[in-house]
Amino acid sequence: MAILTLSREAFSGARELAELVARRLNYRVVSRNDIIHKLVDYGVPTDRLNRARERQLGWLPRMAREWMHYVIFERAALSKEILSGDLIYLGNNGQQLLAGFPNTLHVGVIVGFSYRVENLTKLNGYAIDPRTARRLITKIDKKGVTWGRTIYNDGHHRASDYDLVVDPEHASIPEVGETICAALQRPEYETTPDSLAKIELMTLAAELRARIAMEPTIPDDGIEVAARDGVISVSGLVDFKEDAEAIAELLDAELRS
Repeated sequence: MAILTLSREAFSGARELAELVARRLNYRVVSRNDIIHKLVDYGVPTDRLNRARERQLGWLPRMAREWMHYVIFERAALSKEILSGDLIYLGNNGQQLLAGFPNTLHVGVIVGFSYRVENLTKLNGYAIDPRTARRLITKIDKKGVTWGRTIYNDGHHRASDYDLVVDPEHASIPEVGETICAALQRPEYETTPDSLAKIELMTLAAELRARIAMEPTIPDDGIEVAARDGVISVSGLVDFKEDAEAIAELLDAELRS
């Protein structure tokens, strides 16, 4: 299986690009909103899911831990989607959520501001003028930067963040799609027994970390669950021995179920 993440700015043409690649390679498109919808399975309340959709952070100090859990749940939900087969994740910060996963091509869709303004006016049947479109996109961009900086410690799109950067403004969507399809045919994105085993183990590690975060009695700010060299390891610091024992019991029960 191969995984494609498409990170993009608003109205960059990334959705059209994702759908084109999906049709040509028979991939599924999984959007950021699709993953947010699945977070209800981890006990995330509806009001928080709605704030995540709108990228509304809130300001209470207690929310820092809750947003940390949001990212943990997001990684677990997206990881499980991978097990269903080849997919395209259409949403920013896929490179952070799937860090370390094999067979993953991270693509950044980066275009000029004027191209995005033109796209927005087209999508609205030219019912809004370019000035209004510029203001709307600027507002969306500012919110996205604040969200990315707060939730993922990275609020910017940089070419160095991606394996491949494409620009539908200077090459057509079909041409860019061909470039991505060709890249996904390269040997490093081919599924092997080893890469599949690694994906399955990393998915299990993500799910176990999410299970710890779901337990309200366990302070888990410094806990990491990782899959390395075929082994799942748990590391970090806790305040009390009882917390470490509770984590061990919880993971043992999960692995036995």
